[in-house]
Amino acid sequence: MDAAEARRITFQFTEDDLIAAARLHVWTALTSRKALLLLVVVAIGAGLIVSTLLSGSGRPDIQGIAATAVVGVPAALAVLHCMSLPQNARRMYRQQKSLQETLSVEWSDEGMSWDGQTGHTRIPWSHYVKWCEDRRLLLLYHSDRLHQMLPKRVLSPAGIDSIRSSLLKAGVPEFRRFG
Repeated sequence: MDAAEARRITFQFTEDDLIAAARLHVWTALTSRKALLLLVVVAIGAGLIVSTLLSGSGRPDIQGIAATAVVGVPAALAVLHCMSLPQNARRMYRQQKSLQETLSVEWSDEGMSWDGQTGHTRIPWSHYVKWCEDRRLLLLYHSDRLHQMLPKRVLSPAGIDSIRSSLLKAGVPEFRRFG
């Protein structure tokens, strides 16, 4: 495979790609400092409300606050992560026909080109605001909430390294949890 071939891939997304992207995006969002602080505030607030409602005296108690914060909030997040998120990702995949089309992605020192049956876009590396990855895919962010996903299953190890290198060379920060 020559250098040009290594920088061009053609593939189709799967429902599993979309589920993995949604999970990585949510995990990335939940592990930022702001989100962690918000989760602590929500957990304490939920604990106060539940404890007050369940106590006979109408006053919150520390055990109720702790139980709700330690068990209730993580349980709600687990339900979201394991049930709601995959179901929503599958529905989005079925609804959005462009996700089911064959897509060609090419990258160079200047940026990435995404070509599908319904559109074409060329994005300079410097237009990405951050990126993150896990064992299954790369997410390239245009903003805090809008990203493009690139499944690693369609990339060679050299292709993954090439994309990482181009992002870092352009000064695009890799999202680090708790950072």
